[in-house]
Amino acid sequence: MVMHNPVAPETDPAERSVPSRDDARLAAYIALKSEQKRALELDGYFNGDPETNGEYALIRLLNGQFSHFLDVGFNEGQVSNFVGQLASQAAIIGFEPNLKLPSLPTHHPIMRIALSDENKEEADFFVHTTNTGVSSLSVRTGLNPSFREGFQRATVKTVTLDTLSQTLFAEARIDPTYMMKIDVEGSEAKVLRGATNFLKHNQVFGYFEYSFGWQEAAETFHGAFQHLEALGYDCYRVTPVGLEHIRFFHPRMEHFMYCNIFFCRDGFLDTFLSSREVPWGYGRPARFYAF
Repeated sequence: MVMHNPVAPETDPAERSVPSRDDARLAAYIALKSEQKRALELDGYFNGDPETNGEYALIRLLNGQFSHFLDVGFNEGQVSNFVGQLASQAAIIGFEPNLKLPSLPTHHPIMRIALSDENKEEADFFVHTTNTGVSSLSVRTGLNPSFREGFQRATVKTVTLDTLSQTLFAEARIDPTYMMKIDVEGSEAKVLRGATNFLKHNQVFGYFEYSFGWQEAAETFHGAFQHLEALGYDCYRVTPVGLEHIRFFHPRMEHFMYCNIFFCRDGFLDTFLSSREVPWGYGRPARFYAF
């Protein structure tokens, strides 16, 4: 007997194009995740691109307000190069201890030391062989073990800005104004503590990165916020569209999620910007300064 394979009935093309229930659920899931990502980035989180996360917009906003730009965590000089093109009148000084970096720009003075809260001739510095941007004074325990295999231990000199500023800015022009960018993979709070007198006695504003590197370095945003507040400084979260005032610290803010925090003396922004009130998740509305 000859056996014949049954022939499947012809399916109408229109029926084949109708998405299944699983397809619809997947599309809804992707749409939800896309919206969550967009909302987080709009709120200033998880976007390291200075072109779109508010960093360059902040620098544009403050152009003309500073005579010196201190790039703490110079790396390859991306931000300093942007400042140099925008604010030709500003004196730019970089701080970068990683001696394994390729040749750095020569048009900005670069000090090959690490700013911190202690003056030490020798301190451990952990350098990654392929990704210079994650090198740190702290062991990067939060990174994947396979990625951590690329780290090498080096020795660097650490100096406080309080100590350094006694000679570095001795010949600065009358009434200098300093803008700081601090991106040092978890040691940002140490840089701020080591700059206590510098912040207290000078006109300073700037921004620092906050991320899970702080957890690796046993640092907290709570500690940095209180330190700055005691010195008369306000803190603002940098978003792509402006600056949101952080009126007080709340434990939910200790999330170690990547974002940038702007700091300046109380009332500084009001001297040249107007603000509006926006809803804030921790009580009454917060002041917001649009770019």
